[in-house]
Amino acid sequence: EMAKVLRRKIIAQLRKVLMLVVPIIVVFLLFAHEIITLIYQRGNFNAEAVAITTRSIQFLLPGLVFFTMTPVLNSALYALQEYRKVFYNMLFLSVVNVLMAWLLSKEMGVEGIALSVSITAFLGNIVALILLRTSGINLLGSATAGQKNQD
Repeated sequence: EMAKVLRRKIIAQLRKVLMLVVPIIVVFLLFAHEIITLIYQRGNFNAEAVAITTRSIQFLLPGLVFFTMTPVLNSALYALQEYRKVFYNMLFLSVVNVLMAWLLSKEMGVEGIALSVSITAFLGNIVALILLRTSGINLLGSATAGQKNQD
């Protein structure tokens, strides 16, 4: 029963997060250049710096969806008292992010670092979903699928 209640709460919170974040991402994707120019282009921050920053933000924005979902997914693991799973997931993602940022920055510069952060956030959510499933909460399947693991 607790698994069903927790599942409903997680899904409701994830919907709220998406309803708030997706419009912000769309606005930034459409107007990133104008926003960066308005805020930063003065002094030594020239048009080239604006272009680099704009591209970096555009690589970082997809990860924003996943960044905002991470606390919701982690809070569910905390509610299940799965503290080690959260810790090991975050440790794993830290290592992955550093390695990926290093590799992608060699090819893409600053934009590669931004892309690595987005990819890492995505991977973190996938791992958190797997960890929740192994803990009896299946967010991707039917409401009863998580219960099967507890029987």
